[in-house]
Amino acid sequence: TRTGIPWLYEMCKEQYIEGQPDWKDPVYGIEYVPIDPAQWGAVEAWRQLDENGIEKTSFLLCYDHTIVLIHLDFEPTREQKQVIAQKLNH
Repeated sequence: TRTGIPWLYEMCKEQYIEGQPDWKDPVYGIEYVPIDPAQWGAVEAWRQLDENGIEKTSFLLCYDHTIVLIHLDFEPTREQKQVIAQKLNH
């Protein structure tokens, strides 16, 4: 999600963090917990937990005017996080 309108940015971010109705999100019941955004070169960052509280390899990353929801099939290394940060945060 990319927007230059501050109130719309905040509204979109809150929709992701607070969870989305099952008609919008096929993984209903997920939760996000804050993580260190510096690893991702982000302003804010969260990690997704499943309904049992187990960490998933899905992350919500907030940059200046962009919100990125990224799903990975692996646990990223520090180097991989830096590459992702460079590509997303231009």
